Formats: sequence, structure tokens, C-alpha cells
Amino acid sequence: MTVSALQCLGRGLASLRANWPLVLLQWLQQVVVTLLTVAGALVPVVAVGPARLREVLELGLADPEAAGEPLLALIAQIAAPLAVSLVATLVVWTLAFLLFCWFQGGFYGVLVTAERQAPRLPGAGRDPGLFRTFSLPAYAGWGARYLRRYFWFWNLYGVVLLGVALLGALMLLGAAAGFGRWGEQAAVAIGCGGSLPLVVVLLLVILWGLLAAAAVGREEATVRTASRHALTVLARRPLAVLLIAALGLAGGVLLSALFLPMSLLTGGTGTEAIAVQAALMLAQALAGAVLTTFLAASCVALVASEPQRR
Repeated sequence: MTVSALQCLGRGLASLRANWPLVLLQWLQQVVVTLLTVAGALVPVVAVGPARLREVLELGLADPEAAGEPLLALIAQIAAPLAVSLVATLVVWTLAFLLFCWFQGGFYGVLVTAERQAPRLPGAGRDPGLFRTFSLPAYAGWGARYLRRYFWFWNLYGVVLLGVALLGALMLLGAAAGFGRWGEQAAVAIGCGGSLPLVVVLLLVILWGLLAAAAVGREEATVRTASRHALTVLARRPLAVLLIAALGLAGGVLLSALFLPMSLLTGGTGTEAIAVQAALMLAQALAGAVLTTFLAASCVALVASEPQRR
């Protein structure tokens, strides 16, 4: 049964209300993954030492002839601990990514189950009681079951984004070549002419990612079928997808407008100021988790409303 965009938003809100613990787990995901990512980046600094890294940077920016031998000697001294620390960083970041995929599996597993059990009947799509399906064992079970699936999906999504970034780099190289060969007007024409299609492609990739992440959580899906189904939904319901994405963008801008002034007003280097800044960041992450859960549930409803091709 095809569901309108407003009905999808209504079902998404009902699913959010019924399964509100997902917000806390989504917030926990952001905090844990961020902390692990930062910790992984700090491993080389701790292993080599800030003083030595600063010395390498200063020698690298100095006169190459004068700093050549001292720089090589210093690099030789830090090579072993740096190599080990980089391996440790890779391990920590891999752990962070696996945890992220586990959280994603549990998150979408619960949302898809809630959407599937609530009837798509007039007047029955907004009752939170029909969507209530959350439990920690179910969340953990979906997370473990779908971990591999989301691992490969987010890798695929990263490769697609990398392709868009490479297109952007080629456009910049083309503009630079045009400037050297034909002058400033040619560079502007190449840059402006290439920017619009690139922005459109990036927007389509982002919208496809929102739908595909929801489709991957369907029990019968694979990464390939979910990706194809997301493209089908995007082609059939572009206005509905744009409405959901626009609400997400507006919500993100609103949260920034609310929290950024408070963050600027409480800026400082003292302990109390740092504690207030940390509390504001955590509060903004929690509000963002509410928005993310609502949008994801709406995307799940939209994906479920469109028949999947075999």
C-alpha cells in the first residue's frame, strides 16, 4: 500500500514515540564512536610524544638543506613507535566502525520491525501502541545479525562518496588547466559548469544513502537488493524523499541556531567553561538523536510502502 509523504512522517513520529529508547542508544552510539575515533587519532601522539612531533614539524618547515640530516635522524628514531601506533590506530578505528555497524543493525532492525507490525490503514498509522517493539535483547539481536550487512553497505557508501570527491578533484584540475590555457573566464566557466552537476550528484547520493540504510534493515534484503530498491524509491517518490530530507536539514539548522549562541556565550578555558561546553555538546547530540530517529523511521515507512522488485 503506497503511503503519502505526510503519512510516512506521521508513522515515523509514532514509531519514535513508541520506541523512544532508540534515541538514547543512538546518542550512545554517537558518543562512543566519537570517543573511539578521537582516541585512535591520539595514539600516535602519545606513542611518539608531542615534543618530538613538534620537532619533526618544525624541521620539516625549516630550510631543507639545513634540516636534512637532523630530520632524517629524528624520523629514524620515531619510525618504530610511529609504525606500531599507526597499527594501533587502525585497530581502534576498525573497532569504532564495527560498533557503529552493530548500533546501526539494532537501530534499523527495531524500526523495520515496528513498521512491519503496524497496519497501514487509514487512521491506524499514528497510534504509537501499534509500533511498540523495542527491547534490549531484540536490539542486540538485530545488531549482531545485521552487523556484516551494514559493514558492507557503509563501505559501499564510502566508495560512492569517494567517487564523487574524485569527480570534484577532476573538476578543479580541469578549471586549473583551463585557467592556464585559456584564462580566467575559461576557468570560471569550467568550475561553474561542473559544480552544478556535481552538487546534484552529491544530493542524489545522500538521498540514496538515507533510503538504502533503511532498506538494508529489511529482513529479506541484501546490500545489493537494498541499494537497487532505494534507487527505485528515489525515482518513484522524489518529492517525498526531498520533503523528509528538507525536514532533516531544517531540523539540523534549527539545532545549530539554538546551541551555537549558547556555546559562544559560555566560551572559555576554565574548568567550568569546559564542563559547560561538554554538557552543551552532549545535549545537542541528544537532540540530534531524536531528529535522526524520526527521519530514519520516516524513511523506513517510505521504503516499506513501495513494492520491491525481485
